[in-house]
Amino acid sequence: MILRIRPIFGRVDFLGREELTGKLSEALGYSPAESKGQADTDNIIRSAIRRCILHEEDGGFALVGHNISDYSREMLKDQFLASLNGGGWMERSESIPRFARWLGFGRTGPNIEEAARSAINGLIRSDKLEKMGSQIRRKP
Repeated sequence: MILRIRPIFGRVDFLGREELTGKLSEALGYSPAESKGQADTDNIIRSAIRRCILHEEDGGFALVGHNISDYSREMLKDQFLASLNGGGWMERSESIPRFARWLGFGRTGPNIEEAARSAINGLIRSDKLEKMGSQIRRKP
């Protein structure tokens, strides 16, 4: 459901709360008055803020970054760690699309691949990730 956020902001930089919740409800197939839809959209918006997809400003919301290059290196590293599933081992190649989806990107292109690989290498150097062959995991 988090993947529905970015397309809503395709041609706009800012949406008021009501406008965003209305468009998100519609994208999820709810009518604006449905309480389940309101609860789901509120949860998605809160998740999008925690994942640094959206930020609140002036009573509405804007994307933190329209593309991966709009994010700071430190934020990418923090969000990469957050996107990992617990402390288990994961293939690097599986972690990159997971990271892209975590940030609400529907596809993993070369820019996201490069940013994720850079974040992984930086996290390994800073001893926050460990590697074993082609697998990585959060440092216990």
